[in-house]
Amino acid sequence: MSKAPLPGTCRPIEHTADLGLEFEAPTIEGLFQTAGLALFREMVSGDSGVEATSGFVEVSGLDREDLLIRFLNELLYLFEEERQVIEDISVRMESERHLRADIETVPFDPEVHEVVEDIKAATYHRIHIRKNRTWKATVIFDV
Repeated sequence: MSKAPLPGTCRPIEHTADLGLEFEAPTIEGLFQTAGLALFREMVSGDSGVEATSGFVEVSGLDREDLLIRFLNELLYLFEEERQVIEDISVRMESERHLRADIETVPFDPEVHEVVEDIKAATYHRIHIRKNRTWKATVIFDV
């Protein structure tokens, strides 16, 4: 798993049965990038050493919160259905309700990758994005 630097921070939050994470970054793009990269750091360990493949995802939502949940679930789809591990992400907000993320992926290889947290979905439970001096988001994941 690539150690591409997070543009922000990620910390676990208390939640009974699921996984709660709070993300923080100086920009909204950085917040989405941090959330996507941190999601994969929570899920998968190991580095295949294989050269990453470039691609992109485009996601639309009803508002920023919906956009973040849809974005994270699109990344989870890439892992679950296409067996791709995200190594790097660069997010560009096209509007408050649409983004394009350039991604670098490698195929999941059970010889070198380990699933450390089986995350099924990002949920709308307690989803909240706010801006003070920095952007922060709270997301609960179904595990």
